[in-house]
Amino acid sequence: MATYARSVAYKVNSRYQNDVVTVSIFLLFNIFTAGSKHAVNGFFHSLRIEMKGQVNVTVVCPGYVWTAFQDSKLSAGKDSSEGSRDKKKFMTAEQCVREIHDAIKYNEAEYIMTLKGKAGVVAQALLPRAIIDKMATSTKNAAHQKH
Repeated sequence: MATYARSVAYKVNSRYQNDVVTVSIFLLFNIFTAGSKHAVNGFFHSLRIEMKGQVNVTVVCPGYVWTAFQDSKLSAGKDSSEGSRDKKKFMTAEQCVREIHDAIKYNEAEYIMTLKGKAGVVAQALLPRAIIDKMATSTKNAAHQKH
């Protein structure tokens, strides 16, 4: 794995001027997506440490981003979880790109775009696991009751 990571990093290094960016999104309470997200984040954080001084790696964690995909679902009249959400709660793709650009510019190791995401990182560091699990279960139950 480390050899593969070096090979990928060197190819990226010569092609994209030393910057590797991964955008890590997830679906709330989806076990497979959450597991994949943690694996991808771990891989890129390890790559950043291993390639320090040669490649800049930024892991970006945006919130919900409104794209043409949601617009097409709404215009087609499909009621989906994305389409039924309030558009105001989403950031625009342009805003997301500007924030990613700034994260790269300032060489951020990890850039979490939402207040909830930032609060979650702090909460995990400070609160006992039982409280975190209870909060997650409560949020999950509330989300399931809405649908």
